[in-house]
Amino acid sequence: MAGRIADLALAIEALTRQIHDLAQTLPARLASFGDYVDRTQIHKELPRRLFDFLAANFLAQASPLTYAALHLLNIIDYPYYAADPTKFQAEHVRATINYHLFKVAVTSPDQLMTEAYGWHTPDFQSMTFLTRLSQLLQTLGLRSRIQPLSPPAQEAWLGRAESSSNPPPQLITFLHEERGSAFGVRLGLSLFGAAPTSAGASDAGLGLAPIIQGRAEGTVPFPRLEDTRVEWSGNVEVLKRLAVILRPGQDLTLRKGAGLADALNGRFTLGLRHGQPTGELKPLVRLPGGSALRYQQCSVAGGLDASSATRMETFVELALLGLRFDLSLAEADNFIQGTVGRESVQAPFDLTLRWSSREGLSFSGSGGLHVSLSLQQAVGPVKLDAAHIGIDVGEEGIDTETSVNARLLLGPVTATVERIGVTVALSFQEGNLGLFGLSPRFKPPTGLGLAI
Repeated sequence: MAGRIADLALAIEALTRQIHDLAQTLPARLASFGDYVDRTQIHKELPRRLFDFLAANFLAQASPLTYAALHLLNIIDYPYYAADPTKFQAEHVRATINYHLFKVAVTSPDQLMTEAYGWHTPDFQSMTFLTRLSQLLQTLGLRSRIQPLSPPAQEAWLGRAESSSNPPPQLITFLHEERGSAFGVRLGLSLFGAAPTSAGASDAGLGLAPIIQGRAEGTVPFPRLEDTRVEWSGNVEVLKRLAVILRPGQDLTLRKGAGLADALNGRFTLGLRHGQPTGELKPLVRLPGGSALRYQQCSVAGGLDASSATRMETFVELALLGLRFDLSLAEADNFIQGTVGRESVQAPFDLTLRWSSREGLSFSGSGGLHVSLSLQQAVGPVKLDAAHIGIDVGEEGIDTETSVNARLLLGPVTATVERIGVTVALSFQEGNLGLFGLSPRFKPPTGLGLAI
């Protein structure tokens, strides 16, 4: 597998360099065509356009799931361009990769929704969003369909019914169904567009209502993904008559069907879990030199929590359980290699990334996008005190760091090393991959100490 990845990386690098070199020769080759180059800027436009086209088509064929996810995030888009004779442009739809949205997706999801779908505007494109989401769900093997939201549902969830000629779109998808049983289980979601509260208002949004029948808590296999299960829990009778409305710049609104009390108390959770607590470790990240990050379980879950005395909270959690970071010391200095007496150091830990409407984005035990985790592991004379994991997204790319704090005990002497590990820099500018740059490096320690 490593050899295939290396071959693919080399092929991508060769292709991007060939495209780049070809573009640089165009001004000279097209000099006899007057101001064609100046008006079209073809030598600047061709490399990016051609690479975007090839990358989008490759992902669509090689990894439909990745393609559908990037299309939903508008990272892969197909904008329409009208004819423009001033720059010899014909009417067309262009495959485009919006590289800047990689950063926006991490730092400002609200801005991504605004740029991609008109969030915060009167022209929120709920149909486009639901159509792309439906494509993603179908790629996962889920049965889904888009249909108009019925007038009774509009009255119940939105407070009024829109014109019959322009009803809000509704996406219905089923995560699990057991048919042919008197007490079968049916689990799904209804996601629908919420029209602006008044003409010209900028608060058009989305609504979500669970579709649930049967058990209040359970787990079932998830199609298309091996060793993966759907997990859910909540009050069925309450959930069947609840909907959550999300509008830009506003708190979530909980709409209740007839017969429910004003005060709700409880928690609803729906998620996916991949792997088993005692399962084999799976590779998450492999780095040059032999270092790797592996995990046993990966889960993503979201839901509502109205169990506290404060206002209702919505949350999304991404958990990596049974993580183990194998730090290769192949590139470390002779002192560290000789003292440890082995080629790698292993450090197990768990990590949870959580977003909530009350607290925002945080790591478990940390309030930002950098986290230090207590390890308290011993490998011979070496004691691993903590692991540091960080992700920094800047204007020019993404920087990641994985490092550890350690102590070396030699009789009465204690040597301390802080933040030694691996950094990986991904640049969106021209680099060793042609249009991009990828730079994994051994990270020297930020601090050294010696005590007797």
